[in-house]
Amino acid sequence: MDIVKKSLIVQIIFIALIGCHQDKTLNWPEKAKAGLFIPREVESLEYYELNGTYQTTYKTAMCWPGEQYIAMVVTHMSRLGWNRLAEDFLNPELKLNWTRKGDIVERWGFFVEKGKDIYQWIEDWEDAEKNLMRYGLKYKAERKGNVSITPQTCDLEIIAIFIPKDIRQKSDEEAKASRQAEAMKSKTQK
Repeated sequence: MDIVKKSLIVQIIFIALIGCHQDKTLNWPEKAKAGLFIPREVESLEYYELNGTYQTTYKTAMCWPGEQYIAMVVTHMSRLGWNRLAEDFLNPELKLNWTRKGDIVERWGFFVEKGKDIYQWIEDWEDAEKNLMRYGLKYKAERKGNVSITPQTCDLEIIAIFIPKDIRQKSDEEAKASRQAEAMKSKTQK
């Protein structure tokens, strides 16, 4: 009798563990799942849905300036037939990092957040249906004298966001209306 109870408890624990490790992208659109590029070795992998978008965050050991990771994303997305956009989806007319002049190091964006130097790279990709996949890459570095980031900085943080075409279209319309309202406001103030 004791063996049967123990066996039952072990089976219940096993089933619970399997349930916890289920594919969290199970109900995601196929395009969202396919468009995600996740290297083999990552830390802190999380999946979530937010306002109709499908997002994942993770960290990987890719050293500054991240050329290897960027090349892997470009290869992955190009093989799937996605087009690399030149302008920032959220900030029209703002050139994305890969289109900027200079070498790879000069093309990274930079800002300071909570006393740390932040280096950021944005990639926007569009498929034939006008869905959008955004990759946001970020290195955080503490300044030591005049040096902030070095090739020994190897903690790359990534967020990948799949934005379905209907959510993207709604966002585009809201941004356009906002720009038109700003233009009207500035005309009336003159």
